[in-house]
Amino acid sequence: MILWYFNTKFDYFCSSIAKHKRYFINFKSVTMKILRTFLALIVLVTISLSGKAQTFRFGFNGNNYTVFGDMASTDLNNKSAGFVEYAQGGSFDFVYLAKNNMGMGIRMNYTVFAKDNNKYKEAIRDKLGVTDDNYIMQNVFMFFNTGFQFGFTYNFKIKGIFSIEPYLYFGLDVLMFPQEEVIFSKAKTTYTYRKYAKAFPGFSYSPGVRFQWNLTKHFGLNLSAEYYGAGYGEDVTENVLYNDNVFELEHVTRNYGISALNIGFGVNFYFGEGTKE
Repeated sequence: MILWYFNTKFDYFCSSIAKHKRYFINFKSVTMKILRTFLALIVLVTISLSGKAQTFRFGFNGNNYTVFGDMASTDLNNKSAGFVEYAQGGSFDFVYLAKNNMGMGIRMNYTVFAKDNNKYKEAIRDKLGVTDDNYIMQNVFMFFNTGFQFGFTYNFKIKGIFSIEPYLYFGLDVLMFPQEEVIFSKAKTTYTYRKYAKAFPGFSYSPGVRFQWNLTKHFGLNLSAEYYGAGYGEDVTENVLYNDNVFELEHVTRNYGISALNIGFGVNFYFGEGTKE
């Protein structure tokens, strides 16, 4: 029932985007596979622990990222450059908390990376030899990643309703770039330059710490600080420059990795037999 609901809403979401831009190529298929895995793990954990005096926590977090390393590079010749100016994202986590304050959880996360548009456009113009304003660029402003992780936590009670919880998550990740297109004129000839959409699968890990303020037995707020690292390995992307008389296919090797710090704020919901004690 839950999967049917998400699938229905996701169909509407993807079709709405497609009406305006060919932006999230393969977005639905990849993300729905991750979502199904995430929900299946929640169901399995819940069933396996049913009947015990446990506490479950379901949370939503919004995050702001500071991106370091090559992903923030603005050198188009750097095979790891992402031109990232800033990033924002979120996560949905499901955690089982034992009586000894140890916890294990799973979470689904996503991040949208915004490019430095001015520097990226300037780099593309220099590459193509565009010297005037006779050009149009589409879908060059952002890319994103999504994935799911498994991890462990430990909840240190501070005083009353406050606690600090260090954690470590690790899992699978997919970095996705939309199809980009540039239409420009040079020497009285019009060209189209296209960078085809590409998905890079990889692995991620996230050590962090969370400060929690439990307003009631069933609801609380949290503030988190986290390092997010991900590696996607090396792969080849395809670009093409063409018009009625020209067709030039280009294969470019890319090797992306994410190194970022994020600050997040979120809400927690608690349920289970442990909340009655």
